[in-house]
Order: sequence, then C-alpha cells, then structure tokens
Amino acid sequence: MGEPQSTDSTTLTNSSTISDPLVLHHSDTPGLTLANAPLKGNNYGQWSRSVRLSLSAKNKLGLIDGSIKAPPSTDAKFPVWQRCNDMVLSWLLHSIHPDIASSVLYSDTAAAVWNDLKDRFSQSNDSRIYQIRQEIVECRQGQQSVSIYYTKLKALWDELSTYYEPLICDCEGLKKLADREEKEKVMQFLMGLNDSYSTVRGSILMMNPLPDTRRVHGLILQHERQMEVASRRENPSYSHAMQTSRTPATTGFFRSYKPSKCSHCDQEGHSVDHCYYIIGFPVGHKWHGKNVQPRNKKPHAHNDKRAAAHNVELETPATQGPTASATGGPTFTTEQYNQLLAMLHNKNGNAQPFANATGIFSPTCNTAHHDSHSTLHWIVDSGATDHISRLTPTHSTHLGTQHDFVGLPNGEHVAIESIGSMHLTPDLSLDGVLHVPKFRVNLLSVSKLTRALNCMVTFYPDFCVVQDVETKRMIGLGKHFDGLYYLTPQQNPHLANHIHRTSDLWHQRLGHPSSAPLHFLSKAIPNIMFDSTHVCDVCPLAKQTRLPFTHSSIKSTAPFDLIHCDIWGPHKIPTHSGARYFLTIVDDFTRFTWIHLMRFKSDTQTLLKSFFSWVKTQFNHDIKVLRADNGGEFISMRSFLDSHGTIFHHTCAYTPQQNGVVERKHRHLLNVARALRFQANVPLKFWGESLQTASYLINRLPTPLLAHKSPYELLHGVPPIYSHLRVFGCLCYATNLTPIHKFDTRARRCLFLGYPLGQKGYLVYDLDNHKIVTSRDVLFHEHTFPFAHLPCEDQQDLPVLPIPLTDPHIAGPNFFDPSQTHSSPHTDPPLAVTPPDPMSSPSRSSITTPDLPLDLSVSSPQDPPDPPHIPALPAIPSPDPDTIAASTPLPLRRSSRPSHPPAHFKHYQAHHAALLSAGLPSSSTSGTRYPLQRYVSYTQLSHAHRTFVSNISHLVEPAHYAQASQDPKWLAAMSSEIKALEDNRTWSLVPLPLGHRPIGCKWVYKIKYHSDGTIERYKARLVAKGFTQREGIDYKETFAPVAKLITVRCLLSIAAVRDWPLHQMDVQNAFLHGDLLEEVYMLPPPGYRRPGEQMVCRLHKSLYGLKQASRTWFRRFSSAIQDIGFQQSRADYSLFTLVRGNSITVILLYVDDMIITGNDEQEIRNLKQFLNGCFRIKDLGLLKYFLGVEVARSKDGISICQRKYTLDILEEAGLLGVKPTKVPMEPELVLTTTGSDALKEPAQYRRLIGKLIYLTITRPEITYAVNTLSQFMQEPKLHHLKAARHLLQYLKNAPGQGLLFSTTSQLSLAGYCDADWAKCPMTRRSVTGYCIFLGNSLVSWKSKKQVTVSRSSAEAEYRSMAAATCELTWLRYLMRDLRVPHSGPARLFCDNQAALHIAANPVYHERTKHIELDCHTVREKIQKGEIKTAYVPTGNQIADIFTKPLRAPIFHTHLSKLGIINIHTPT
Repeated sequence: MGEPQSTDSTTLTNSSTISDPLVLHHSDTPGLTLANAPLKGNNYGQWSRSVRLSLSAKNKLGLIDGSIKAPPSTDAKFPVWQRCNDMVLSWLLHSIHPDIASSVLYSDTAAAVWNDLKDRFSQSNDSRIYQIRQEIVECRQGQQSVSIYYTKLKALWDELSTYYEPLICDCEGLKKLADREEKEKVMQFLMGLNDSYSTVRGSILMMNPLPDTRRVHGLILQHERQMEVASRRENPSYSHAMQTSRTPATTGFFRSYKPSKCSHCDQEGHSVDHCYYIIGFPVGHKWHGKNVQPRNKKPHAHNDKRAAAHNVELETPATQGPTASATGGPTFTTEQYNQLLAMLHNKNGNAQPFANATGIFSPTCNTAHHDSHSTLHWIVDSGATDHISRLTPTHSTHLGTQHDFVGLPNGEHVAIESIGSMHLTPDLSLDGVLHVPKFRVNLLSVSKLTRALNCMVTFYPDFCVVQDVETKRMIGLGKHFDGLYYLTPQQNPHLANHIHRTSDLWHQRLGHPSSAPLHFLSKAIPNIMFDSTHVCDVCPLAKQTRLPFTHSSIKSTAPFDLIHCDIWGPHKIPTHSGARYFLTIVDDFTRFTWIHLMRFKSDTQTLLKSFFSWVKTQFNHDIKVLRADNGGEFISMRSFLDSHGTIFHHTCAYTPQQNGVVERKHRHLLNVARALRFQANVPLKFWGESLQTASYLINRLPTPLLAHKSPYELLHGVPPIYSHLRVFGCLCYATNLTPIHKFDTRARRCLFLGYPLGQKGYLVYDLDNHKIVTSRDVLFHEHTFPFAHLPCEDQQDLPVLPIPLTDPHIAGPNFFDPSQTHSSPHTDPPLAVTPPDPMSSPSRSSITTPDLPLDLSVSSPQDPPDPPHIPALPAIPSPDPDTIAASTPLPLRRSSRPSHPPAHFKHYQAHHAALLSAGLPSSSTSGTRYPLQRYVSYTQLSHAHRTFVSNISHLVEPAHYAQASQDPKWLAAMSSEIKALEDNRTWSLVPLPLGHRPIGCKWVYKIKYHSDGTIERYKARLVAKGFTQREGIDYKETFAPVAKLITVRCLLSIAAVRDWPLHQMDVQNAFLHGDLLEEVYMLPPPGYRRPGEQMVCRLHKSLYGLKQASRTWFRRFSSAIQDIGFQQSRADYSLFTLVRGNSITVILLYVDDMIITGNDEQEIRNLKQFLNGCFRIKDLGLLKYFLGVEVARSKDGISICQRKYTLDILEEAGLLGVKPTKVPMEPELVLTTTGSDALKEPAQYRRLIGKLIYLTITRPEITYAVNTLSQFMQEPKLHHLKAARHLLQYLKNAPGQGLLFSTTSQLSLAGYCDADWAKCPMTRRSVTGYCIFLGNSLVSWKSKKQVTVSRSSAEAEYRSMAAATCELTWLRYLMRDLRVPHSGPARLFCDNQAALHIAANPVYHERTKHIELDCHTVREKIQKGEIKTAYVPTGNQIADIFTKPLRAPIFHTHLSKLGIINIHTPT
C-alpha cells in the first residue's frame, strides 16, 4: 500500500512542478530568441503575436501581461521569480533590434519592457483594421501564381480575424453571418484574379451553393495547371531555332484586343507564323501529316513555308520531326537531333561551324519570298556557333583545310569561301566572319560575340541590347520583327546602300508621313517600300492627339432619366446673400436648368438630396443616371445614389468634354447673365440674381434642339407665359405695406432683380434700406436704370481699410481712393469723394460706404446687416481757415438744455444724434449702429505719429507677382533685388543634373517706413519655397534662434526707465551673407524666365525661405558681432551686449530686423557704420513699427499696440460694424468637443485662431480665450466659431489697446500665479496662469492647461507656482545680461494658503510625492533667496484673468492693473 501512494504523490509533484510558471526547463537559456524576425518598429503586430505564442508554450506569458506579480522581497519565492523574470527579459532583449534594445536595457521587469514596447510601437486596432481592409481591396494576382496570391489573401484574412473577439452563440443567425463572411472572402478572391480565369470564375459564380474559399482555391489551382498543360501542348513553329518561343502574354491590362488575321490562309484567330497550313497540323488532327492547302489558295509546285522564327525553308508535313514534349522542353526536328548526335560523337575535338537558322538557295530547296529584313540585316542568333554573312568581309582570307563548310539543321553542308572581319558600328566589330554566298541571311553568333567583346546581350519583348560588361555602355541595339531580333540598320554601315528598300527609312526620310501617302508612293516608285505592319515610336510622341468625341445628342427618352450636374466658382466677390458658388442641374431630355447659389461647395450634397426628393414628389419620377465630374462633393454621394438606385457617371481625368451638356450650359448662362448685368450696370454683388434670372429666361425660350419647343413646355406640358416678364435691373417702385405714419412714403425705390421661386411676385432690392424683398405690387420703369450712370462701380465692392483722421479741422467723412495709393510715396495722400449713390434718396448724404461681407455672422440672407462706417483720411496739411470759413455754412444754434430719451424707449436700444460725439455723423448717415469711429480715434496723437499711422494704414502691399508687375515701383524693387543677388553671386545658371529636383520661388513684397511715416523703400524679396526641400538631401540642420517677444518687452521696459534711444535697422538681403553648403537647385524667379530655356539656378548663397537660410545668416551675423567685443546672452541667444565701463550697447536680432539701444550714442553710430560695412543695412530711424507692432513714445513711457493688425482681422472677418462686447469670453462658458455641428470650412477657423495667437503679443487679456479656442482647431464646431466671434466683438471695443512701459517704474521682478482646478471638462486637467511685472510694466504672461491631472486644488496651485518660478528665474538671467541689478528676491503672489505651506514646509513632502520635482524647484529658489512667496486675496489676484472667463466688473478691475493703455480712445 505504501509504494503506490508514494508513486502517486511523486507524479502529482512532478505535474505540479511542470505546470508552475516559475519553473525553468534545462533548455531555457538566456540567448533564446522568441521570434523569427526581430522587432524593428513597423512589424510590431507580427512580432508580438510570435512572442506571445512562444511564451505561452513555455508557460511564461504571465510575466509580461502582469498576471504573475512579483512577490515581496522577503518572500522565499522572490529569488525564483527574479530568475524567471531575468530569463524572460533576456529573451525579449534578444528578440528586438539592438537600437531598440538599448532603450529598454535598464528596465527591471519583463512586463515593463513589454508595456513600453506596446505603447511605442503598437498600432490602434481601428487603424490596423483599416489598413488590412485597404490591402484586401487592393490585392490583385498580377504576375503571381494562384497559390501565392491566395496565401497572401489568407494571411490578411487571418490577421483581420484576430482583431475581433469571437462570437459565441448557437443560433442560426451566427451561422448565416459566418456563411456571409465566407462568401465575401470568395468574392474578394475571385475579384483579384486575372482575366485569364474569367471562364472558371463565371462557372464558380454559377454554382449553388457557392463553395468556400478552400474549394474555390482548389478549382482555380486545377484550372491553372490545365492551362499550363495546354500551353505546353501548343504546336511549335518548326523554325531552325534551338527552342521555340511561346506566344507573348498581354503586357498591359487595358491593351485593346484586335483579332489577328493570317495572311496565308486569310483566316482570323492566328497569325502567319502560327498557321497550321505552313507549320503542319498537330498530332490527332485529321490532316496531320498531309500536304493541305487553304481553300483560297491553289497548291504550288514549290510550297513556300517560312519559319516563324528565322524565315527559312521548312520540310513538308510528311517529314516533320517530333512534336513538342509535354514537359515544355526544347523542340527539334529529326535533322536537328541527328546534327546534335553528330556533334556529340565528334572525337577529334574540332567542332565544325554550325548554323542554327539559315536560308540557303539551292536547286534542291523550295523557292521562298524572303523578307527584306533577312537579307539586309544581321539576325541575332543564340544557336549559331560563328558569324555568317552572305557579304564579302573586309581583310578576308581563303580557307585552307579546316572549317570549309557549315552544317545546317537539315543535315546539309554549305561551303565557306573565306573568313574575315566586319565593322557593324564604330563600337561593334566582328572577327572571324564566315563568308557563305549561298546564305540568304546574315547571322550574328551570340556566344562568339559575348566572348570576343566581353559583352552581354539582353533580350526584351520588343528589342535586345548589347552592352559592355564592365562599363554597361550600350554598343549595339536589335529590334524585334516577325519573331526575330535584327540589328538596327543604323548600326550596319556596310549595308547602308541597301537600307533605302526598308519602309521605316523612307518613313523617316519623308518626315514621318501617314500610311496613305507612303503606300501610294510605294506603288508609283519601285525603290520605295511600304510595310503596313511598321510601327514608328516617334509619330505618337509628335503627332498624337485626343480621340474625337461623339456628337452630343439627347440620349434619354423621358425626363429625369439622366441629369447633368456641375459646380461653378468660387467668385472673388460674394453675392448679396454671401454665395460664391452655384450648382447647375440640367435634365438631359428637356434641357430644363436649375440654379442653386451656395456659400460653400459642401452644400452640394444637401441640395442634391433635396432635388431628388423634389423630383419624386412633384413628378413621381426617380432619377436614373447622374452625370458629373470627379469632384469630391459628387464622389462622396455614391452611397446615397446607390441607395436610390441611381447610376453615377463621372468623367475621366482632365476630360470635361464628357460632361459637355452642363459645361456648355454654363457658358450659355454666363453669357446671358453678363448681358443682363451690363445692360443695367448692376453692381457685381448681384451676379447671383442675374444668373438666376438668366436661367429663368433660358428655360422659357424655344430651341431647335427640342424641335423649337422650350424646356418649360417639354417638362410641364404647357407653353410658358411671357406677359409678366420685365427688364432686369430697371427702376421700380414697390408699395410700402407698413407705413409708420400718415405722411410716410407709400412706395419704395427699388431695383428689379428677378422672379422668386414659389411666389407670384417680383424680387426687388430696396435702394433705401438695402434689403432684398418680394412684392407683387410693383410699378416698373423699364427704360430707367438706377446704376446706369455710376462710374467705376466695381470699386465699391472692395473693402476699404479703416484709416485715421489726421487733421482735426476736417470733420466731414471722406474715402481714400485705392487707385491713388502708389502715386507719390513721399507726399500726402489725396482725398477722393465718392460719387452720389443712386440708391439713396435726395435727403440722404451723397457719401456712401461699401458693404462688407459678414462671414462670421449668423443672419438671414434677405436681411443683411448694414455696412459699417469707415473713418476717412483727410489731407495731412491743414487747409486755410479762411477757405473753410468761406465754404462751410455756419452751424445752427442748438439748445443747451439737457436732452433725455422718451420714457417709452427704456425697453429698447435707441440711438439719438444727441448721444453721439460732436463732429461725428449720426447712425443714419454712417450706415451702421456701431461705427468704428466710436472706438478708434487719432486726435490724441502727435502730428508726426498721426502721419505715421496714416501711412501704414492705407498703403497696400501686393499679394503676388501679377499684381506687382503692374506698378513701376515694384518692378524697380524686383530689379534691384535681382541685381543684388547677381552681384553677390547667389546662383549660377546650369542645366538640371539627373536625380535632382528643383525647388520653386516666389516674390514677397514689403513697404519699409521711416520713423516719420514716410516710405523708406519698396522692398521686393525673392523667397525660395523651402517647404519642398527634402531632409538629408537639400538641407541638414535648420535651427536658428530668434528674439523672444518677452525679451523685446523687457528691453522696451528698461529703455523707457533709463531713457535709452531705440533705433530700428533693416538688413538688405540678410540671408545672402551665408554660404550654402548643400547642393540646391531652384527654378528661375517669376518674371525673369526666358521662354524655352531649361536652365535652373544652382544656389551658392543662402536665400530667404530655405530651411537652412536663417541658421546660416545667424551664424554669420553672430560671428561678426562677437569679433568686435559683443557678448551673446545665455538667456536669449539673439541678444548681444557690449559693455565698456559705464557704456552699454544692446542689439536684439529678429531674423533680418534688429533693435539697437544703449546709453552711448557714439557707440551706436560706430556700430551702425560697422554693420553697414559688413551687411549693407538700412537705418530706419527711431523704432516705430516692429514685427507688426506699433510703437509710440512720450514722456510717460513707451506704448505698444497692434491696432492695424486688429483692424485687419476684423475686416477679413467682416465684423467692422459689429456690436462690441465688454469681455472676451462669456462668463461660465464651458467649451467641449461636442454640442453642435462641425464647421464646413475649418480652415477659416484655424486661420483666425492663428492670427489671434499673434495678437496676444500686446493683448494679454485675451490670452485665456485664445488658448481655449486653440484647443479645438483639429475639429472645430459651430459653437467654437460663435465663441471666436464673441472675442472679435470684444476686440472691436478697443482695437488700439496695448501695453504701456512706464518711465517711473522700478526695475524689480514680481509675479502673480493662479490655477483653476480641473477646469477642462474632458480631461479634468487644471489651467495654469501667471503674469510677471518688471516694476509696473507687464513683460510676461501665460495661460496653459497643465500636462497632468491634479488631485487637489493645492496641487494645481503649486504647479502654477513652479511654472512662474521657472519664468522668474529665466528673467533674472536676462536682467543680468542687460546689466540690470536685481539684488533682492523676486516676489511671487499666490492666493492658495496650502500651496504656500507646501513650498515653505518640508513636512508636507510625504503627502506630495508625485510632485516632488516641483517641490524641489520652488523650495530651492526660496532657500537661495531668489524667490519670496506671499499671499494675496482672491479678489486681488490679477492672474485670475489668465485662468477663467470673468464677469465684466471683475475683468476690467484686473485689466486696469495690468498696465493696459489705449492711446486711440475717442475723447
């Protein structure tokens, strides 16, 4: 009883030991590799599965997936676990690439390595599933065998199945789902097969039920083998070649099939070289071995049977040798076999010359009409042992006793007269050529040629190439003709006297004519031959044109069987409703046309879906076919069209003729629309209404295409009515249905714009209220056009930039004429008065303003907002007071009694003239309720600064070369730039080398101003398109420092306190001063390219736009400036200082613009002279305009703002007349990624946010709002755009607001930091905000979402303190470089007591382990005495403005403490 129990216990112990994952087998060694291929990064999916399978087999999978936890270090099993973990870790390190292994070498556990690699290289399931499905769809058999193609597909199917969890169910639905997936695989497999399997594919698809993939694969594989057997049994063409060639396969998928026709038997389906009447009928055929002639030919005494290979005489079918073997090997005739045996039994070692393909004319041979190629050219023969020619070679010698005959495949022998040498080409000479006069062909032995010339011969389907083995240079070329390879005639000078008989030579001599003239000449002149099979490679390249299109006609039989669609646009000027595109729909049967105006191209889908529903409801028809181009808006509707059973026809690429019906309709519509607009001189913003009217009229006109019926009559079955038609654009009066009082007008002056859809009335434009309305009570004056005498109407559609009022004596608003912009750069801009507007009534002012599109507004198209009033630009010199007094009527006396609005207006927003500023026009004359002059004023500026602001506001810089080329000043600027580039030897014109790709270039135009506002110069800069450069080829390193904007503000603050002058310098052609090390080629500049020239610019100097340009220039500048004693700042590498005793000179560089300041004027002048000698700089005077920032200086300090930049943003958004708001973001507003529809044009939102980010340089109060909006740039929604519009409304309230750097400030640092805990609703991360002052001047601020989630508000506040501490530390270094002493600690204010205690008390360390680094940073600075923390109440925490949206009172309280100033505030 004891032994069995012991055995059982031992067995259990062994089994439990084997199943223990911590047990190592004796075969487990550290050098084991778990996967066949190491992990390289892109093969993570296959690698991870291999590793998991290997570890699962070894029962060690739990060590990487975390299921086997590490026991405590005191546990007895810990050494065992550590050993297994190290073993698995070693396996993993041996299974990954050494470069990747070095990054995880110091990981402690195998699970940590596994998770690290998974995080770095694993691809999300959805991305991989998409990639696999795309590969399955694109998988085709191509040149692969069926087995390889199926194996590739099956691997993709198996990998795809691993990403889905298996469904466990016993119902019938799961079985049906599996059957459906199996059927889908069968379809995918069959779709990828080549067309040669179309027969068996059709048979499989007819099987019911459809077999599975394995069965289908077997059937296709069996069919492939049958095709191989059939191809081997094909009858060979019995030529005297060593091996017959098979019929070449189709080389192109889209090659058009043309049935071949035999010229011998005159039957289709085969060519002459495969004709059974010539080569003999196969075994088993009833005519096998018989001499049978085709029915259309009579038998001749001498039968002409030419070989398909070499055009030689063949034996009769009765004497033919064995047929092709089933194995597909070489096929020989009986004589060839005998010849081979004779050669093998030759014992004397001297093999006689043997010709594999010959043409011997002898009395015993049948006469044959040989092709001219055989007698005039050299045939490249791989079976001939020697070169054989029927021509006499040069330097020939007669034979002695050996090699006096040539053995033929039929066993006969031909005598050799002599042996000599021949020169076929200058590079190809033949030695040992056998002269056989009886030969009708010239044979070129491949074996002898390759050994003699050390060359190789490569055969291609259409030609063969002879190349030198060492140099790979081509020394010979052969062309394929009628189954043989002939050496081209140009390479055979000895046969030049015979070339004239070839067809291709005469084709070349006569200038590549078509076949008809050459065929005619060949009949008239015997020396000229014509070959109908000749193919010229040059003719298609020189003369091929597009194939003709079929004549357009109506192919449909009923309405809506076929509709044609297309989109026109965008137009540069939107319509009155804001549309820039229009969709055209044309019915093919009736040619009825529908026009739909669109704001965006993405509206197409919605309109087409509505049109489908409209057709179904109104006509009870289904649209059968929709024809359009390849636009994405149509392609994306495939699923919708499929669901409605509509066939989608789209055109080929670059073939609009296939959609010619709607293309011609576009031309017709635009022709009529232009005529309607020109006849009445209607403003261009009404082009949409003129187009809709044109469509309305065209649909009612009879056309010969419809048998003189109109599209309307053909569609509706009744003729149209013409009695209601009126002249487009004429004057009309619409009845006023809502008069305000008894003496109000009973009609309104209007402009007739067309016929509304679905209403019995007329579409008119109210000339007084600027609204489009529909009315039936209209009185027309068809011979009067309100805009007929308006000159230069198109200029009113252009937006006018708000420009300052430079003379307080001029009170009336005037408008600047854009045509006078560049007339005199150094003189005062003239005034231009807008002509009277015919839309206004006689009581209105004759000065009007243009309508600006409100792209960001949400308003009805029929009720657009009123255009904003634009402040005018008067002449700068003051006019004579006497002239003003004489020409200006005396103002009426007004009562001094205070005026109050009526009590019943308290619930309305009323605007009275008495409430407006004196001298400003009322809302009735300005055209908007919120004119810009209420928020921007220039009366407080000095005369010089007002002049400067005026000039930078109204001068317009060209956007492209076509615009600049019309102005002589910009042409001179471009010529000057080109001259500077040539003098500097920036490039040299060279041909483009092979393997290189040139980059493009463009012109960038900039106006440089003096400090007094006058134009310094018109600067044209040639910029290379560096975004097309390739890393490692065209450039290597690109980093170059530029001045931090915080450094700029600090420098201005110090200059204001110490009264340093600020000079602005501009470097001419800055980037040209750096040598270019890489080999870069650029296209010639626009406007300087010679027609037909193929030269490019090889750059020797760095150029603007190149990725390495700024680095090269900065290296040159910093080296030169440091040579004269300047020191480069360690805090900002673009800051350079020179200290000599008490003298200090500072240079701040931003690319090619620099600021120079200091306390020594003489040093500054010396520095300017030095820089001008080195780099040719321009002195722009005192700092006024730097990087788009306007700088103003007074005794109170230095002010900076971005007034012009802000107005440009508002103008581009169309919000110059919008109602302003008091805060940049609505309080308590929480933005998320959901909540509204996605924007149709997200690029506009991204461009707007990008501009607002740059605006935060001088507007710190919008930093939080801009930072919040920028988090949704990837997929912006409608409510994000609404919040951005709210921000623009806030900017309208004070466009000229900026920062003031006071002269009375103390140069000491102080900061405020704050955090809004868990502010982000999506990630629950907090927002850090801080601001730092240098004395009273704000120099640095930030609003940013924290990178980690904080567990408490104290933690979030402390992280904010750490960020502010780092910024204060950096600013102390910067102050030290600028020689600004800061002996005391910088003060840091925080409103969280817990965060302050954490910074001061180390006892809190155990509770804040996860923020140990931040604790160390803040405490270290406190202990060193660099930072001193202090508490500030929440109500006085200025940094709150950077962490959350605030209500208006609190917001403006904090804003007043930031040192904000608005020098453009109206008085």
